[in-house]
Amino acid sequence: EALKGSTAASPIFDSCAEGRSTQTDSYPIIVAPPRRKKSEAPVNMDEIKEREALYQVIEDALGETIDRYSRLRTNQIIANSARKQGQIWRDAKEFIASQLVPQSIQLANKSRSRNKTAVEIVASIKCYP
Repeated sequence: EALKGSTAASPIFDSCAEGRSTQTDSYPIIVAPPRRKKSEAPVNMDEIKEREALYQVIEDALGETIDRYSRLRTNQIIANSARKQGQIWRDAKEFIASQLVPQSIQLANKSRSRNKTAVEIVASIKCYP
C-alpha cells in the first residue's frame, strides 16, 4: 500500500508517461522508449552513409594502430638481428686480428727461415675449436 502511494506521487513517474523508471538510493534511472518507430519515419540514407563513413574511419584508425605496432615490432626484430650480426662480425674481426693473422705471420716467418716439407707446415698449424 505504501509502495503504491510513493510511486503515484513520484514526479519522475508523472513527467515520463512513456518511459519506465526505477528508484535507487539517490538517483532515478530512466529507461526511455526508442526515439522513433519504424512506422514513424523513413530510413534516412544520408544518416546511414554518415555512420558507414564513421565506422570506416574507426576501422582505418584501428588498422593503422595495429600496423604501427606491427612495424615497431618488426623494427625491433630487425634491430636485434642487426645487433647480433654486428656482434658476430666483431667476434670474427677479433679472431682474425688476434689469432689468425699473428699465427699466419709466425708460420710464414718460420717457413722462410728453414725449408719445411708440406707435412711439417700442416702439422705446425694450430687448430682452435
